[in-house]
Amino acid sequence: MPFSGLVRHKRPYRAITDDEERLRSAYRLHQYHETADEQYGEEGLEELQTNEMEKVQ
Repeated sequence: MPFSGLVRHKRPYRAITDDEERLRSAYRLHQYHETADEQYGEEGLEELQTNEMEKVQ
């Protein structure tokens, strides 16, 4: 999972990783999902799905 381990939580604090490449990668993935959702909507993304793709949520 690309977002796993990016934030650590130790009450009452939260700390974000200092691995800048992982942060960039996670942000790019987030942007792709936002753009696809805006362009196609949830129903449209389901129609574009193929057997090789993971389930779109």
